[in-house]
Parts: sequence; C-alpha cells; structure tokens
Amino acid sequence: MATGYQGNFERSFDQKGRMTVPSDWRTIAHEKRLSVIPFKGHVRVYPQTWVDAQQEKLSGLKMNDPKVKAWGDLQSISQAAEADDQGRLMIRNELREVSVLSGNLLLLGKGSHFEIWTLEEGRKQLPAKTTFEDVAGVLDL
Repeated sequence: MATGYQGNFERSFDQKGRMTVPSDWRTIAHEKRLSVIPFKGHVRVYPQTWVDAQQEKLSGLKMNDPKVKAWGDLQSISQAAEADDQGRLMIRNELREVSVLSGNLLLLGKGSHFEIWTLEEGRKQLPAKTTFEDVAGVLDL
C-alpha cells in the first residue's frame, strides 16, 4: 500500500512532453501504472488501484446508468501512463493543451494522487505556511 503522495516539487516538460516524477513518488510503495485526468488548469494523476476501485463501485450498475456513462466519458479523455526507467512521465499533448500546461511546473502531493500545475498557478494552490497545530483540530488529531 502506498504511503501517499506528499510534498511539492518543481519540474518542467522536456521536448517530448515528459516530466520527471519525484524519486520519492517512484519508490516500491508507489504504483508504476497511473491514470492522468485533465482538469481546468491542471491534471491529476491517480494510481491504477484508485481507477480500479472506482470501476468496481460501478460494476453492479446497468450499462445505461448515468454514472456508468459519466465514468466512460471520463475514461475517454484520460490517459493511462507509466514512468519510464528514468522516472519520466509523458503527458499527451492534448491533455497538456486542455489543461493549459507548459513551461515550468509544480507537482503537488495530495495523498491519494498528485496534481500537475504551471508553476505560477500551482503556487496559488499551496496552503499558507502552516504547522501541525494549525490543522490538527480540523482533523481531530
């Protein structure tokens, strides 16, 4: 079981549309098979087990159920991906374009997944400087 995607890292795309996944996120505890899903202004990258779990939730529904259709629609715009031996993950051009990703990037760990933003927009997503005490009460820790 993965320990989760934590931290944030600056990266950039190479000429082939690849960016290097942080080594912390490529260890044995993390999955190699990933799913890249476009969002407005960024992409989210989920491990295959998350995708499988979502698929399992829908397995008992009829094919004409709106949830099954919506899941199929999401899968048709998503990209299956796997980092190469150097840890580079290729994001297809159409996903980079629809999510407006180019230049310098910021990868944000979100526990179950990570997000890829342009550096400028990604910095806006970072929380204000905080400490454990600042969030412990909200999380009942």
